Amino acid sequence: MTRNVLNQFECKIGKAGEILCNTDDTGNVLLFVSSGKLVIYNQNQTPVADVDEGHFVLLPAEKSFIAIAITSTRLILMHAGPLSEMITDDPEWNPDRPVILPICPSLAKTLYIIEYYQNELTKHSFYQLVIFLMQTETYLVIVAILPIHYRNIVY
Repeated sequence: MTRNVLNQFECKIGKAGEILCNTDDTGNVLLFVSSGKLVIYNQNQTPVADVDEGHFVLLPAEKSFIAIAITSTRLILMHAGPLSEMITDDPEWNPDRPVILPICPSLAKTLYIIEYYQNELTKHSFYQLVIFLMQTETYLVIVAILPIHYRNIVY
């Protein structure tokens, strides 16, 4: 099965104390921290994890999580859609305790390119960065730069 998602990635920059993500608003998300540090709080406002620069975390929508910057932080938020059984059937999976993992070098380079183009395009309001995620057996990211009037395309 192949699915296309328009603007599945969001580049965010936050100051210390700023809320960068709330799963009540976003659904399932992957947070890739490219600089800084953030803390993940559960619905009881209890800290459950710290995510440092160079790491990422999957936050499931079934639990209410809030990510708050501890320091000035840059991150890429990826809207993950529904979680596969491969994740949820894993005996190590615990939606109450998000697992923090390091970002591998090849993925780090791809994330850097996404951030670079997003930052460059914000200087030119008539273009928009569009990222399609094609899901088959592996992930392939295709980046396109479109004139702004293509913004409301539905896939």
